[in-house]
Amino acid sequence: MELPGVFQLPPATITGVPGGTSRNGQWLVVESYESSPNSVPTATHMLLINTAASRITDRVNLGGYFHFDAVSDDGQRLYLIQYLNGKEYYVRLYNIIGNTLDENIVVDKSDGNQAMTGLRLSGVASPDGHMLYSMYVRENDNPFIHALSLDGPYAFCLDLPGSGYSSGKADMQWSLAMSSNGTRLYAINGATGIVAEVDTSNQFSPQIVRTAKIATGSSASIGASALTAVISPDGKTLVTAGSSGIVWVDTASLKVRMQALSDWHVWSLGSSPDGSVLYAVSDKGSIAEVSMASGAVANRFDGAQGQPMALMRVAAS
Repeated sequence: MELPGVFQLPPATITGVPGGTSRNGQWLVVESYESSPNSVPTATHMLLINTAASRITDRVNLGGYFHFDAVSDDGQRLYLIQYLNGKEYYVRLYNIIGNTLDENIVVDKSDGNQAMTGLRLSGVASPDGHMLYSMYVRENDNPFIHALSLDGPYAFCLDLPGSGYSSGKADMQWSLAMSSNGTRLYAINGATGIVAEVDTSNQFSPQIVRTAKIATGSSASIGASALTAVISPDGKTLVTAGSSGIVWVDTASLKVRMQALSDWHVWSLGSSPDGSVLYAVSDKGSIAEVSMASGAVANRFDGAQGQPMALMRVAAS
């Protein structure tokens, strides 16, 4: 399929892993900007692509600087970040049917705030496609989870412990993992040891129900990372990258059960489709195959030419 110009995939994480897809994979959004050198974009152009048909179904043209945030599974709603200045932005809803930018700003239903600040590290969609949960950190304030409805113009912000990344790189290492049934979301920082459990069984009132501090090692953190948490299919075990290696957290007690790869700084973490095998990528580009059940390291090998950025997907053999 040929595109009408130069477009790019929106980043899904702060580390640059490409995104732009709906949760069900049926829709892809690419974006392009008009700007002068070293200036803020003055116009934004997006294409909505039906991935099954490899066909452009809609074109979005907006004045100002917008960035893709999410697209609903039915391809009818785009959620965009509208940049106001260097630090503040709005979340906006664009209706594909009618090709209109909703005049109502997506607000935080918990406090009514419109403008947001912070850096988005990563996000995870609910299994039913109704919600997108994004992890945000701020320079001099606490991190938070942005729970965005993909059915309408509203969201919730759930505050997490922390004081901001200006105090050190550790506050940039939050990751999210969601249970397979969509009723529990975990936010975990392997560098600081903070873990929070969120009840997501009701999309209209997600709530943090527990927080804990776990032991994850004492080595220096390595900077921003976003895809470093995996939950087992039965929801009983949360695995995350610690300050060194990876740790298994029992979700019933929020306590560490075991550790592995203690000589590694893990940059990205993923699992096999059946959840039985973990795959860890180190900051040096090496990959390890680890048993989810026992923590035994079955294999270690170097990545392909170049340094792997992250594990995006593990396919069944």
